[in-house]
Amino acid sequence: MDRREARRVLGQRVEELRQLSFEALRDTWLDSPDCEKVQAPDGKGYQIEIEAVWDSEADGHLRMLCSIDDGGLSALMPMSDGFIKASDESFVGE
Repeated sequence: MDRREARRVLGQRVEELRQLSFEALRDTWLDSPDCEKVQAPDGKGYQIEIEAVWDSEADGHLRMLCSIDDGGLSALMPMSDGFIKASDESFVGE
């Protein structure tokens, strides 16, 4: 896996997710993890897994977990990124 390209692709997707509302993130990914197939500009295919979990308690802050791999050995230890969003739309710990 081209780690630099994977980091760029993952970073772009995380930035898109950060623009969504707390409610949209919760309603789409809480208890419903999803895998998206994406293609980098160089033609390489990647899989991005997106999941939302409560950070500490139900109805509290929402932790978004995102990881990327190319289906090869990187799937055993995917690159990951994420953020925590509060219900007031602020980002926690930033």
